[in-house]
Amino acid sequence: MSRFRVAMVSASPFPTLGGSQVFTRQLAEALAARGHTVHLVTYHLAGAAPPVALPVHRIPPVPGYTKLGAGPSWAKPFLDLLLAGRLLQVVRREHVQVIHAHNMEALACGLLVRPWTGVPVVYHGHNILEQELPAYFQHPLLRRLARGLGRMADANLPRRADAVLVLTAHAADVLRDRGVPAARLHLIPPGIDCPPVPVPPGMPGARVVYAGNLDPYQDMELLLHAWPLVQAARPDATLTLISASFPRRWAQLAAASGPVPGLQFVLGRDFDQVWDAIGAADVVVCPRTSQDGFPIKLLNYMAAGRPIVVSAGSAHGLTHGETAYVVPNGDGPAFAAGIVALLNDPALARRLGAAAHQLACARHAWDLIAGQVEIIYRTLA
Repeated sequence: MSRFRVAMVSASPFPTLGGSQVFTRQLAEALAARGHTVHLVTYHLAGAAPPVALPVHRIPPVPGYTKLGAGPSWAKPFLDLLLAGRLLQVVRREHVQVIHAHNMEALACGLLVRPWTGVPVVYHGHNILEQELPAYFQHPLLRRLARGLGRMADANLPRRADAVLVLTAHAADVLRDRGVPAARLHLIPPGIDCPPVPVPPGMPGARVVYAGNLDPYQDMELLLHAWPLVQAARPDATLTLISASFPRRWAQLAAASGPVPGLQFVLGRDFDQVWDAIGAADVVVCPRTSQDGFPIKLLNYMAAGRPIVVSAGSAHGLTHGETAYVVPNGDGPAFAAGIVALLNDPALARRLGAAAHQLACARHAWDLIAGQVEIIYRTLA
């Protein structure tokens, strides 16, 4: 079997507990476990996550830049130029054979380096920029401009990559329409380290947990607006949001939603803490409605064997009544009804959780996913 020397690029702080960063890290580790040499190339910052055993090559420190969360920044173009320069150094020094770029900014860096090195670029799209970028802006004009900029990037950069990997069928359809040749487009879902058995739940109760970032595209407002309906039916229910997002984002949500009985925010400082919170939940939730990305939190929920209430847009591979409780996008009363139904029917909750766990192990095991990525590398060698 061919062994590859890979530069895996992430235009972000690394490592952090964010879904994209966790996915990038775990894919790198899974490829390394299969015998490949993987170098991570990233920003100068790191968040609340365990150290990485693989070599990490960072851009020089940038005074005054401390942003750990996702989203645009005026400093990003400068950071990305530094990232492209560091990538060029790593590719030449380490005799890299494949540049594996996660998300659009990293792709731009890879495309800048390719003419100087001849090394092929694999683009791993975690989302569709036209759909995600507007979520970071409030003003209608800025949202329209962001959507146009995102659409321009989706139409011009991915089709220049030597191979394009996407997480969902919806993303594949969009990028195909944007000009990515079908022969270079590959649908590979994200992976998860799946324990042999689900995390045993505690005594039956009414603990509802959301574990993930609080960025606008997560549609947290839908969950917070649905929660009073849950409380009306189950006054004993509690909702815990555990997140590595800065408390000021939580404060913005709290101010917008007003007082929410039974709700608490917990700052997630490490993955063990997040995993324990998921394992102790009676129901876990994913209100995200967008179809283009695959929420990594969803895989964590599945691997832990917990019953899931999820909006249809992000319920990739999950079937209502079989592996999850799937509700229509944007339907707050239906979302609340799903939570109440699982709280009131522990047998149904156990059945859905067990089926979700089996699906995670069968379809998303990291060795299986890394093997599919490896095949793409071979086509470029």
